[in-house]
Amino acid sequence: MIISYEIRGRFGNNLFQYYAMKILQKLFKELNVDYIYVYNTKPNNCVIVEDNDFKELYKSLKNKTIPDVYINKNIYLYGYYQFLYFLEENIGYVKELFNSDNKEKINSHIYMNVFVDKVNDCEKKYDDNDLVIHIRLDDFIQSGINNNIIDPNTMRDLIGYIKLTNKDINNIIIIVDKLRRPFEIQYIDILTRFTNNVKIISSTMEDDFAQLYKAKNIVCSNSTFSWWAALLGNSDKNWFPNTNNYYSNQEFNRINSSTIIYQTKYIKF
Repeated sequence: MIISYEIRGRFGNNLFQYYAMKILQKLFKELNVDYIYVYNTKPNNCVIVEDNDFKELYKSLKNKTIPDVYINKNIYLYGYYQFLYFLEENIGYVKELFNSDNKEKINSHIYMNVFVDKVNDCEKKYDDNDLVIHIRLDDFIQSGINNNIIDPNTMRDLIGYIKLTNKDINNIIIIVDKLRRPFEIQYIDILTRFTNNVKIISSTMEDDFAQLYKAKNIVCSNSTFSWWAALLGNSDKNWFPNTNNYYSNQEFNRINSSTIIYQTKYIKF
């Protein structure tokens, strides 16, 4: 039988979809039911699994029960699955899949093994005692409507607090998409004003991910891109925004038990 998922959103979203699919596949296999992953294909005779359906199915499979509706049916995941709990409960398997031998396709242009190889090949551009911060601008600027941009003054205050309470922090490393618009340049200027020893890194997607993934001290933004880098990486300290589960089906509020939550305020245009 076939299991697949609809490609929705960008890379961070696609990883949630991929891992939701893989964990369901694993749980079914433990009950002696084999599903074959077929990329981005809605199979015939399938059950569509949206976000809430996933929760119920995951719970049943964990209890070693297959709901009748799924018996002898293909499965098509159609959702985002931004739930921390199922990843935490399977974190060993999650990290195991992030390797150079995994040739499965994540989205239209990314294969896991190729992506992992590129991440591993990227040279770390800072020291372990530096603070690595992800900033998401780019598509989070939504024409002044429902903007997801965290106020730069909030981030600047956070940097000051972290440096004050963590004396071993040296330089500030900011990972951000290419700065293409005047607003983005102004944002970084406000963020870094009065802050010494700042380095801006804006490179390829793989390199940006690698810099976050390899960080020992990481500040996540409200972007799933940074969440995955932190979740798959091995940071000693991490800070996560109080998103209040920004989207209705989102239940992801930390990286691990050591996460420090910081308060956020969003820019209003």
